[in-house]
Amino acid sequence: MKKRYRHRPTIGLVLGGGSVRGLSYIGLLKVFEEEKIPIDYVAGSSIGAVIGAFYCAGMHAKDMESLVSSVKWEDFMDFTCGYTGLIDGRKIEDFIRKNLAVKRFEGLYTPLAAIAVDVNTGEEIIFEKGDVAEAVRASISIPGVFTPVKIGRRTLVDGGIIDPVPIDALKGKVDRIIAVDLSVPAEQYAHARAVDGKNVTWLQFKTKLITQEVANLKDYLKREHAFPRIFLRLLNPKYALRLLQGKPISALPMFETALKAHHLITNELIRMKLEKYKPDLLIRIGIKEARFIEFDKFSYLIGKGEEAARLNLKAIKRLAKLP
Repeated sequence: MKKRYRHRPTIGLVLGGGSVRGLSYIGLLKVFEEEKIPIDYVAGSSIGAVIGAFYCAGMHAKDMESLVSSVKWEDFMDFTCGYTGLIDGRKIEDFIRKNLAVKRFEGLYTPLAAIAVDVNTGEEIIFEKGDVAEAVRASISIPGVFTPVKIGRRTLVDGGIIDPVPIDALKGKVDRIIAVDLSVPAEQYAHARAVDGKNVTWLQFKTKLITQEVANLKDYLKREHAFPRIFLRLLNPKYALRLLQGKPISALPMFETALKAHHLITNELIRMKLEKYKPDLLIRIGIKEARFIEFDKFSYLIGKGEEAARLNLKAIKRLAKLP
């Protein structure tokens, strides 16, 4: 049971997108729990919706940390032969559903707003009712990486593509809003790759992807008796040669470009959203040593979240009118 403070403002917490950097939210929440900082509403996009869902369902941050440390990330890589995304996402949804103590929004201990986007209409969809795991899966479905999620007549993708810090989702619902910014200056990636070719998780991702694509190609050749021309467009000849020779490559060229473009767009969106919807308190978590799917760096990321919370602790308590 959460401790209630009399005569204090209600507090909303905004957890935006940021791929692997979102694991830092666990560290932030650890400090909030230790210092008894009350949270009355959470809004989350992408990985912010994932962490927000576990928190709102009553999972303690330390338990989240234990869960993350036990995960085999390659088990979530259910690559699909479809054309709308590399990863289906059902395994992630199943994992979330299995580990959530509360399955529906209506039963959550703390209200949650999970953000997704209808890719056909451009409409922002704010989930506050229904199946939590399904909504969260929609919220994390980065276009091109995950297949879109069909819910009713809607085709839903990552909420972060139009609202990476969904501050406005809490306007009028709470007295004070704390937003967390995970953006990284574009200059940090100016002369660096979007992924580290030697990172453990990336190597697992690349190996499973290539293995699946080779299987898909063999199946296609059996059925069509012709080499698909689209395959030649996906791989630069020099990369294809390196693959055939068994030599390592850092990333597929198209994938590398898409990741960098996504990073630049998200950074600009975050800047614009923060200018338009100013939170009462903005916490910036400066992360320099984790890119895209480097989930094996969870200890470092959680530590950065704790560090940021400690640095802002006085301002947080002052905002919540706590001693």
